[in-house]
Formats: sequence, structure tokens, C-alpha cells
Amino acid sequence: METQSRTISLVLYGGDPTGIMRLEDPAWASGRLFCAPRGLSEDLLETGACKTSGVYLLVSQRRALVGRSSKLLVSLARHMVEMPWWDRLVVLTTDDDSLDDADVDYLQSALIREAMASGAIAEAEEGTVRNSLGSARKKLLDQYIDGALLLMQLVGIRTFRSKGAGRGASASANDSDVGERLAFGTRTKRLAIDYARGHGFAIGKNVNYAKLGEGKSVCWINPYVSYLSLEWHVILNNTQDRELIVMRVPAGSLHVRKGAQSGLLVRADNPSKLDLHIGVDDLVDHRSGVDFSPFFVGRVAY
Repeated sequence: METQSRTISLVLYGGDPTGIMRLEDPAWASGRLFCAPRGLSEDLLETGACKTSGVYLLVSQRRALVGRSSKLLVSLARHMVEMPWWDRLVVLTTDDDSLDDADVDYLQSALIREAMASGAIAEAEEGTVRNSLGSARKKLLDQYIDGALLLMQLVGIRTFRSKGAGRGASASANDSDVGERLAFGTRTKRLAIDYARGHGFAIGKNVNYAKLGEGKSVCWINPYVSYLSLEWHVILNNTQDRELIVMRVPAGSLHVRKGAQSGLLVRADNPSKLDLHIGVDDLVDHRSGVDFSPFFVGRVAY
């Protein structure tokens, strides 16, 4: 049987196969993959891996965080302290710095979907997702992702769906399973956030989530009043139409009602929290009358 051969270039920094490595594949155009165990992640930065635009991945067997490689220099120390779960760092970039911001956003979203399709928990570091890429550029980036998946298999990273596993069919099967859990499960906030991120929404750290109850038309949410001075996201789980509704509220956009002024209401038993009853059809808070539709970002079916 005729088979296709390919040559992979592997550089072992320090000559140790368990240490920092760089992989390149002539069939992968200008792509480069850097990889290091957690204990050598700071040393990986000294290789110049983050000098060109790309993405970084913090991975364990069943979890991944995807972020911009340009942010890794300032965020790695925090990740070392706040995220004990990851054991390997991967940086995906190019040798000609050919990835722009929109490319990187596309790669982040696509890699999150690939991780979720394998059953892993995946999320993106906070950032802005753009959707301005043409079909030709997306095709090139999909080829880049296929090359990255192949090399990650080669170094033993199984967090992402393997190249050639069938994106459409596997993703549909995985989405179907997640959909059942979102519709009928309990404690689904983290699942909803991961699902929204995996479908291209840049969800920040401050998130409120509510699930529509049976026979109801509004979601009850009690964010802290302090959120009004921050950028925060609201995710409504419309179980009747099986969709997530995503909203982003910029800092300072809303305020608490004072006297005769319009504004949001607080809970009578806990004034440090807001009392919101947001309709899934009109996106209006039925307690205060405040319209949340200007903050609407999008919907994702499940």
C-alpha cells in the first residue's frame, strides 16, 4: 500500500526529550510549535517563542486554557499561582509573524472547539473575538490548525481532538451531549460558559448565569452591585428554545435606582445584590423595566 511520508524538524533545547522542544513541519507552511513541561515554562519564554503573534495553550489531560501568546509574558506568573491544574505549556506561532489579531482570535475559538469535541474542559483567556475573516483565510487557518493538531499528537498531547477525527460529526455528537446537560442538568454555569467560549464568545471573568425554569419567561439573576463598575457578562439559558443568550455589559453602563430616577433594583433582603428578572424574549428586566437588549452579543443553540 502506498503511504505518504513527511519529515518533522525537532529541536531539543538542552538535549533533553522531556524538556523544551520546538517542532516544525515543512508541510505546515510557516507554523512553529513550542512545548515545555510546567516546571520549564519560564525557560520556554527565553527561546523567543512569544516574539511573534500566535496562541498559547495551558493543557492537562482533560483541560485547556487558550490565550494570546503576546499576553503570556505578563500572565504566566499569575497562571502559575492561580491555575495548578495544567502540566504543559504549548505555544503555536509562525516563523514569519504572519498571524494578525483576527487570525489569533479565530485560532483561539477553533482550538477551544477542538478541545471540547474531545470531551475536555476548555476556555479562552479574556479577549475580543472578531468575525471579519473571509472564507479563503479561514480555510488557510483550518489547515494551520490541522498541522498543529498533528504535532501535538506527536508530543503526546491528547487534550484536543486528533487530526482527521472528523470535525463535523464529532462536534455534533459532543454538542448534542452538552445540550442535554444544559437543558436538563443542574449546576450548569461552568458548562454554559465553556460552551459559549467554545462557540466564539469572549467571556470575561465576571459572569452571571441563569437558567429558565419550566413554564417561566424570565430568568432570575442576583449579581453583586459592585459588578456595575466592571465589565460583566450575563448568560441566560433559554431551555425552552435550547439556546444560550449572551450579553456583555460595559463598566458604568447601568446604575442602581435612586429616588425617582430609573435604574436597577436591589434585593430587599440583601442590598449588596441586584434583583433582576430578565425576559428571554424581550431582554427587559421585568422588575425595573431596564432594557438589556443594547448589551446583547448573540445566541448559540445547543
